[in-house]
Amino acid sequence: METPIFCNMWERTAREAPPACESLFGEIACDVAVVGAGVTGLSAALRLREGGADAVVLDAAFPAAGASGRSGGQIQPISGYGLARMLRGLSPDQADRVRAMALTSPDLVFDLIDRHSIDCDAVRTGLLRGIHHERLLPLPGHEPAADAGLEFLDREQTARMVGSGMFHASYFDCRGGGVNPCAYTRGLCRAARSAGVRVFSKSPALELRSDNSSWIVRTPQGTVKARNVVVATNAFSHGLVEALEQTIVTVNSIQIATYPLSGKLAASILPGGQIASDTRRLVYYFRKDAEGRLVVGGRGPASDVGNFGHYGFLVAWMQKNFPFMAPPRIQYYWSGEVAITADGLPHVHEPARGLHIVAGFNGKGMAMGTRLGTSTAERILHDDPARYGFAVRGMRPYPFWRFRKAGVRLAVSAYRVLDKFGR
Repeated sequence: METPIFCNMWERTAREAPPACESLFGEIACDVAVVGAGVTGLSAALRLREGGADAVVLDAAFPAAGASGRSGGQIQPISGYGLARMLRGLSPDQADRVRAMALTSPDLVFDLIDRHSIDCDAVRTGLLRGIHHERLLPLPGHEPAADAGLEFLDREQTARMVGSGMFHASYFDCRGGGVNPCAYTRGLCRAARSAGVRVFSKSPALELRSDNSSWIVRTPQGTVKARNVVVATNAFSHGLVEALEQTIVTVNSIQIATYPLSGKLAASILPGGQIASDTRRLVYYFRKDAEGRLVVGGRGPASDVGNFGHYGFLVAWMQKNFPFMAPPRIQYYWSGEVAITADGLPHVHEPARGLHIVAGFNGKGMAMGTRLGTSTAERILHDDPARYGFAVRGMRPYPFWRFRKAGVRLAVSAYRVLDKFGR
């Protein structure tokens, strides 16, 4: 019997080759230094170079090493109730900008994939969000309008699309899709380097300081001098910018993947190739990859994720909701860190002139990270804060951040109870 392995499946199966980036040695200068080679940092660097700016990217490990290369690969607009929460309290002009950014972010991703021929198994088959409890069903006549991009599907329609009767109904958004996230991030890196961006691996930013007219970023063997700095470290925002780490809480998202399915079994689960998740606070998300594996993810433990036992609830979820495939044959187990903000929204900060920070995608970073990375580049190129869309805010510490690990454990326990009763 095959032995499952702890390995990032997306990295193992990506056809985009890992970029051969060297470490930084010595002193260099540029217009913009970007810290973090995930989708946010790389999309910012690519747009900066297209706009005529000289950009340098630094990463502590290598491009796609973090959540950008390990996520579920969902390319999703922020719509419905999530979008309503985003727009709360904004002026009409600002609300229009944020709405456009949130709803069209998948368009930007798929446009970049097409323009740069990124080989990342991109599919735009839509996103399905299954209603897991009858208490969460909308009142008759209050279903989202189809012309808003969302379609309400009843129980039977949902079951046909999913291949299981696990949901009471669902919301379907045709604007979304999926990618191999590691391949997509590598493709952004290839495109940026081809445009002239210098990307350095194993070059952690150890210190960031200003000398009035410029910023200096120090790495173990070198320094970068730049007029602007973009910090796109997200869940890995440790120590570089004072107080940034305290604006987010990091949690583990874990995933498993079966061996490739075939025949009737493959045809019966997500037959249309949609990307799916549910309405739980502790969300389950699932899809099939390009080779037919069923991939399922959810919230992992607060610390260690290197034990097969921590993934057992995902296997149990498979067995419960797709009983005809039991027992599931699991090929891969892996995890990644996600940055969570107190309000559930991405944050944009400018604590000093020329210092631009984007953080906190709350598990929805593939599309919004690409959008906000590109918007940050536009803001720098045009010296216009309105290019962000999102309001620039001060860095406010996460409530009780010092006790975050205990807080995460308590929150997870509470959310399980609320999810069980549809609250």
